[in-house]
This record gives sequence, C-alpha cells and structure tokens, in this order.
Amino acid sequence: MKYNIHFTMVCPNTVGTGMFSGSKMVAGTKLLKADDVTAKIISGIRKNRAMVAVPSFPVKILTPLAKLLLPVRWMDGLNRMMGMWDANDTWIGPSCNTIKKGPTSLDACKPLICMVGDTGFEPVTSTV
Repeated sequence: MKYNIHFTMVCPNTVGTGMFSGSKMVAGTKLLKADDVTAKIISGIRKNRAMVAVPSFPVKILTPLAKLLLPVRWMDGLNRMMGMWDANDTWIGPSCNTIKKGPTSLDACKPLICMVGDTGFEPVTSTV
C-alpha cells in the first residue's frame, strides 16, 4: 500500500522572532526576517523539497562539508573563532509580552530548566 505522505526538514539559522533575544550573532551570520524564512519554507513544502535550509549555501553545503573534511579539533577551533561557543551566553529568550496569548502562553513564559541532582535530571520550572 502506498501513502501520499511527504515531509520537509527545516534548518533555519537565527530567526528574528524574539526566541533568540539577547544572543550574539555568530560571525558571518545575520538575524533572518521571519517573513522571509516563512516564504522559503512554504515554497520548499510546495515543491516537495526534503530539506529547506536558510540561508541555503552555509547551512546545506558549507557546514556539512566542513564537518566531513575537518578534524573535530579544527571544527571546534573554527566554531570558537566564529563565536558559536559563547553566542548564547547572553541569551534571555522571548519576553512574555512577545508571546501570543493562548492556551500555551503561560507555559511558554515558564521554560523548563533541567538541573543535575543526585537522581539525574530533574525538571524545575522557573519564572522568566
């Protein structure tokens, strides 16, 4: 039996939705506009693409190629030089004011934080 089911994997870089508030941009990247990314995703789905990468060349080709060709130590050094290791050190996330009101809006304002204890990972909610 054959089913008409398709999927599209979406791999965007940092999108300006408020989710990455406070984060530093990695060298060579820019904050993407949500409308532009959405248009590319919809176009990819309509064309039945298996993958939509935004921006296409760095995400779809350059990064996988570098991972294939460079030793892990070199990739780590490259990531460190580009600022990937500390890009989220100043991350604060979205404010509750930017989240649309709805059934899950309160949950979105209380992110789940995993803390390591004697029993392993214990979910702890915190207020933002």
